[in-house]
Amino acid sequence: MMHSIKELKITDLISENTSGYEDFGLNPKNGTKVSVFTGKEKNLEFLIGKTNLSYTHTFIKLYSDPKIYQVSGNIGHIFNRKAKDFRDKKIFDISWNEINKITIEKEKDTIILNKRVEEKKEEVVTDTIQVKPEERFIWIEEIRTTV
Repeated sequence: MMHSIKELKITDLISENTSGYEDFGLNPKNGTKVSVFTGKEKNLEFLIGKTNLSYTHTFIKLYSDPKIYQVSGNIGHIFNRKAKDFRDKKIFDISWNEINKITIEKEKDTIILNKRVEEKKEEVVTDTIQVKPEERFIWIEEIRTTV
């Protein structure tokens, strides 16, 4: 999102007619208001409206200027979200290949999954998925019950 604001460039002046805001989705009901602050000072404030017919540009209106402008890209989908959609919903950020052990514990039972890489040299083709030797591994299951 921050990158989108930084890269925002006005490509064209679309209209100087202040009565056409609704046609471009630039009214408070349909537009998305974006305010950019540095500290407590508001540096930029603009309203995001509809995209053009080819979805390659978006209409915006700066609050400091009554004209309607067009910016590159379909930026509406970046900003038109509910508050809950801005949260990072990722549980963890780790490569699957880096994981070598998983333990699952419930009451007195424990399941341990250990990864062991196979040592075969040739490539294996399974349906349309080609697996290289360095990516092939077997999960070894160990089940423990504590009494």
